[in-house]
Amino acid sequence: MEVEMEIKQAIEKGAVDLKVENIESPKLKARMLMQFILNKPRQYIIVNDTKQLTPKEEKQYFLAIQKLRNHIPIEHITHQKEFMKLNFFVNEDVLIPRQDTETLVEEVIRNC
Repeated sequence: MEVEMEIKQAIEKGAVDLKVENIESPKLKARMLMQFILNKPRQYIIVNDTKQLTPKEEKQYFLAIQKLRNHIPIEHITHQKEFMKLNFFVNEDVLIPRQDTETLVEEVIRNC
């Protein structure tokens, strides 16, 4: 019989798996993926870190971790990216907005 993992255990294991692959900000990205899989805010993850994951949630989480390990951008996994304080749907068919793009848009707005 398999023992279900707690949220914090899964995040810790996910962060280690990402760190091994030299993924930038492994702890942050591991937590963000958990938020995405559970569809819960950061505060929920912190307060309920001893909650047991269902086998389905655990499987989905580690599949998402594997995608990150394969260098698929987190925005393509979660299908969301904040840009200029707005959330946008993102998939592999669009460019992911970056901070320097936001700076460029702000400059264009100032000059209009």
